Order: sequence, then structure tokens, then C-alpha cells
Amino acid sequence: MDQYENLLVSSLRRSSVTSGRLPLLNEDIYHALFDLLDDQGDVSALMRSSWTLYFVGIKRLLRLGVSIYTDEELVGFCQFMARNLPRCADFLTSLFICIERNRIDNEILSRYTYELDDSDDSADLLEGAPLLLPTIAQCTSLQNLTIHFCEELLECDDRLMEAFASLTTLRQLRVSSFGLRTYDFVSTVRSPIVDIHVGCEALTQDVIWSQFLILPDPFIMLRQHCTTLERISLRAVDTTELFVYLDGTPLTVFPRVHTLAIGGSRVLERTVLVDAFPNLRSLEVINTVFDYLYMENPPTEEEAHEMNRDDEDEDEVWPYLDHLSGDADSLYVLGVNRPVGRLDIACDFRYDYVEHLHETIEDLHPPRLLIRRGYNQRGYDGAPGMLQIQPVELEDVLSSLLPAELHEITHFGLDVGIPGIGDTEPIRYQKAIVQLLSQLRIRFFAFRLHEVALEEEDEYEYGEPHSQQTQVVLAKFQGKFLAFWAARIAEAVPSLCFLAFHVMDREVYWDVARDARGAPVFTRVGVHAGREKTALEKMVWHRFSCRDPYCETLGSDYQSSKDDMSTESS
Repeated sequence: MDQYENLLVSSLRRSSVTSGRLPLLNEDIYHALFDLLDDQGDVSALMRSSWTLYFVGIKRLLRLGVSIYTDEELVGFCQFMARNLPRCADFLTSLFICIERNRIDNEILSRYTYELDDSDDSADLLEGAPLLLPTIAQCTSLQNLTIHFCEELLECDDRLMEAFASLTTLRQLRVSSFGLRTYDFVSTVRSPIVDIHVGCEALTQDVIWSQFLILPDPFIMLRQHCTTLERISLRAVDTTELFVYLDGTPLTVFPRVHTLAIGGSRVLERTVLVDAFPNLRSLEVINTVFDYLYMENPPTEEEAHEMNRDDEDEDEVWPYLDHLSGDADSLYVLGVNRPVGRLDIACDFRYDYVEHLHETIEDLHPPRLLIRRGYNQRGYDGAPGMLQIQPVELEDVLSSLLPAELHEITHFGLDVGIPGIGDTEPIRYQKAIVQLLSQLRIRFFAFRLHEVALEEEDEYEYGEPHSQQTQVVLAKFQGKFLAFWAARIAEAVPSLCFLAFHVMDREVYWDVARDARGAPVFTRVGVHAGREKTALEKMVWHRFSCRDPYCETLGSDYQSSKDDMSTESS
């Protein structure tokens, strides 16, 4: 808030404290005052200053969204809603529930992980679960619903599944932790869902996923929503032709879906995806599970690639596809062989990714290429991904491409994980990247350096002290060292016009021009203008949708305000 807004808030608070009542103002003014507040803690504090502001502030408090992480918070939320229903029913538009707990019905799953300890009270029924029933029934404006540990929540009360399925206003639905109750909920919910994420992982513990021979058929599960869905994100599903056509059921078509993300799943025949999602503009396929153990002669990655290349006329494959993302192996198997506008590749999973990376680039001819290396990714076998990067790997990452293919790239991005640099001198990586860029004729270069991948950055604690290794690396990518490196890049790439650096939570942007002798001339660009330029050039960093389960949060202000729902005005 600016100075005037702070004075207005403080004057209202002083007036209510000293006189015991608010000044007689139009109620619309109070609503406008609350609309200035973006922090739930601030809203709650102002609500507690008087009964009038308490009732006026309920709308703003709920409009900011509700996040619930414990059974106690669930009870407090339900009690708060019960006290204020039905007048606050229309105010709640976003609800996030993530109560970590063990599954009660664990008899079958225990063979894959562990025997549930009888003394572990984390599998007890949630006290707040039955209290949700009247609350959900009156949420007539709920549009965004996220439930992690969904199966564990639904099994606490048999009526919950039907209560959630009865919602008619949802537009976005995200669920993780899977079972029969969750399947029934997703497949029968009566809302016109537009955006859905379903994490079909069956367990809350690490597991060797190749042991699970049966993964859900997403086409049957989402059939009821085929006419409304536009964005789909799936984890741990099976899209193989042998599985989805097993009972002879025709494949469901989703004509409105333009964005599809599939991670940790069985993806083999591209024709299945093309037939089900004919109008894709953006496709992400990452961490594909190559365990077709139920097939008599499962194909190798190379055989799958050739099969997909030979199956269809490439001119008819996703004519609107503009953005493709994933890891090198998954995209290689998919075998798309037509130009796309942008390609994002995460190269964190194996050492021998380079050949598949090069073939994918050759097939797609992307003018915008973004590569991610050096973050600690984990596959479904629980094994850590590729961590340590040698400088020569960055220098040679595009080495086998022909000059004509390299020169098609006009925008290039490199996202490097600090864990991948290790103890190697950071200057060596800067020199390697300069050498890499010297092969290109790019106009735009974006560089990101961080301890965690972009999908995990929201949960990253910036206030914590960095490790010694991180401090050494960051010292070479800040201040005069960063400026010196930018100058070397511009000298090596005469076509360069713009530089965008994201180093941890700092952003630095430069326009690059040339003087009469061709020497680079730098103009520092502000953060806001730099972001606008990056968006205009379609080079905003990509968040992979199919991230690991249970690691999401909704809103950074939750921890400071998690008691708001259970505290009455004084």
C-alpha cells in the first residue's frame, strides 16, 4: 500500500479503538479499503478491529483463497464457514487442501512399500472431514479446487466423494494421490472443467513404479469432460495402444484441448495422442516410463521412434503445434517431425541424452530453443538424475548439429542448476557457454542459474544462508563478473540484441546495440521492461507441469495467516 492507504487504514483502526465504533462511512468505502489489501494477515488484522469490519472483510478474506495443511486448520475453516454461511458462500472461489497422511486402506499397497504401523496416528480419520460436507454443499462459486492426498481425504468419510462430485461451478481441478474414490470423483464431477491436473500416483512413499503394471486409462477417466477441457496435465497414466483399446471402446476425442502435459507415464504410440487431442498447440512429455512389460516384444526407444515416424503423414500431425517440451528421451520416442516455434528440453535424466537431443532438434527446427541442465531430477525408479556437469558438456551440447540447423535458432535459453556445477571453477562454465554461443546467430539469450528448478522456486527459502559451494558460484555471476561475462558473450555473437539473466532471485537485462566499428554497446533495462521484452519474444521460462506430487503451495502469505479462519473478531 502507498502512504495514503496506510494512513487511511491506521485512522480507521484508531477510530474504532478510541471510540468503540467506526466513523459513519458508506459500506462501499470499507469494501474498497479491503480491496487494497493483498495479504490475508493484513485483512484478518483489520477485521479484528471491529464487528463492522469483520463482516465486511469476510468477502476479501475468502476471495484471496483458502489453503489448508492440517486437520486442525480444516476444522477451523469449517467452523468459520458454518458461522458465516450462507452469506459468505459466494465469496469462496479457490480452495487448496493438502493434509499429508497415510492411507487407511493400505492392504494391497503395503506389498510395494511398507507395513503400516498400527501406532501411527497419521492414518486416523480426519476430524474435519465430516465438517466439510455442509461447507462444500454451499460453495456455489468455487472455481478452483486442489486436493493433494485426495484418496486419503475421501476415505475419511464415504459421503465426501459425492459432495465434491456434486460441485457444478469448478473450472480448474487438481488432485494428487490416486485410488478408486479419486477416480470416481474425477470421472463424475458435474462441473464444466476447463483445466485439470490428475496425479495418478497411488502412494505417498517412494516406490519403484515399474512394478505397477496397471496405470489408469486417462481417456475413460476424463470422458465426461471431453467437450469442456482445454488444458490437461497427467502423471502416471497409460496411453499405450494395447491398453486403451483393450476392451474395444472407441477412443475419446478432446477437440478443445490445446495444452497437454504427460509425465511419469507410459507413452508409446503417438497416434493415440494425435487421435485423442487433434488440436494441440502445446505438448509436454517428460520422464516417460519405458516399462512395457505386458507386451510380448516391447520396442526399444529407437524402434518406437521409427514406428512413430513411419505411422503418419507429418503434415497432418498437430497442425497447430507451436510449443514442445520434455526430456530428450521422451521427445525422441514421440518422433514429431515438423517445425515448432519453441522447444524446451530438460536434460537431467541420463548421461547419454545428447544423441536423442540432437535428433529431436533436427526434426523440429525450433527458432526458440531452451535447455535445462544440472538439477536433481528423479525418475520413477527413485534413482537420482544426472547432477555433475562438465564444462565441455555445455560447450559441445549442440556440437553435432549442422551449421544450417544451428543458424535456424534465433532465441536461445540455458537454465543451469548450481548442484550441477559442483566444485568446478565457475569461470570454466562461463567460457564454455561463450564458446557454445559463438556457434549460433541468436538475437536473444536468456540464462538462469539457481539451486532449484523453476517448478520448485516458489517453495525456495531465499532468507536461508547459502552453502559455501553456492556462494562461490554466485560470486562469479554477479556485479562486475556478470557484466564482464555479458561483454564476452556479445563479442562472440555479433547478431545478439538482448540479454536476460536470472541469477537466483535477481534479474538483469541488457539491450545490445553496435557502434560504427561493430563493438557492442550495452543499455541496462529495468526489470519490468525486461520482463515485458522477454514475454514479447516468447522466452518466459517454462514451468514443467508434471512435477513431483505434494510439493505445491497456494500463495506465499498462507503461513502468516493460517489461523485467520478459526479466530473470531474481538
